[in-house]
Amino acid sequence: MLLLATAARYGGIGAIIFHVENGFGAPTGAWTDRPQARQGLDKYSSVEKQLAFIRAELVKRPYRVEIEYDYELGYPTRVYIDPKQNVADEEYGFEVQGFTWYGNKAG
Repeated sequence: MLLLATAARYGGIGAIIFHVENGFGAPTGAWTDRPQARQGLDKYSSVEKQLAFIRAELVKRPYRVEIEYDYELGYPTRVYIDPKQNVADEEYGFEVQGFTWYGNKAG
């Protein structure tokens, strides 16, 4: 059983903390009561889903992409996507802060 917690910043929403166990991620804390937590944020709820999001965005061939990864564990720490060159305020992405890997836990 793999346990981890990650905080992802999405647009102007602020930090959303996900708890991931056995490949299933769910927002925790104050976000569990907010409808925004269930609308479009699932793609950020685990590292695997974040990597799938990145792959899907790269296929679209955006104008500018900036992706940073954690040197030791390889998870994305910052993703910035600017789809079109001469359009303002359409950029999007996320940051992962406070990632904690608890490792394999005997269950």
